[in-house]
Amino acid sequence: MSGRSMHSVLVGLVCLAIASAVCCSSVGSSNNIMCLESERHALLQFKQGLVDDSNALASWKSEEKDCCKWRGIECNNQTGHVTSLDFYSVEVPLSGEISPSLLELRYLNYLDLSYIDFGGMIIPKFIGSLSQLKELKLAGANFSGHVPPQLGNLSNLRTLDLSSNDFEGMMIPKFIGSLSQLKELKLAFASFSGHEPFPSSLAL
Repeated sequence: MSGRSMHSVLVGLVCLAIASAVCCSSVGSSNNIMCLESERHALLQFKQGLVDDSNALASWKSEEKDCCKWRGIECNNQTGHVTSLDFYSVEVPLSGEISPSLLELRYLNYLDLSYIDFGGMIIPKFIGSLSQLKELKLAGANFSGHVPPQLGNLSNLRTLDLSSNDFEGMMIPKFIGSLSQLKELKLAFASFSGHEPFPSSLAL
């Protein structure tokens, strides 16, 4: 092999090595993306409103900087934004109240607060401002009173589960029929009043 050919081969090998290093570095950096500090703080505020006698949320602590590793949390692995908050997966009794700090989770698309005991409180109106939500699950969470019409603002919602809550005193809300993306509606054992079983606007 001539000197010129040998030089070309060496240059090619060097370029290949550099490209591989850049690629591996890029992959590694995407895996090291942590949650945003503002969202981590919002989750810690949310935890303060809960009673966790079983210490199920032990991983939710201020010393742990990456909230994407906390129990029940999922994040976008490109941006670090919290996208899923799943308390059904925690599988132990929790109670308390819902902190409006959730509004800081602007990219949240999955929220499951099922079977947390919220003591008969009304579903907070501010949940209707979580505009990216695709799935909202509030089954058996001991909500009462009325379902706030602000939930009708959740235009991306595909699943709504209000099962096993006491909404005695109101009819099934008509705004549900305006949720154009809704594919799954669960109302089993949810107490509603009135003679009309479903709002006339509801078409799933």
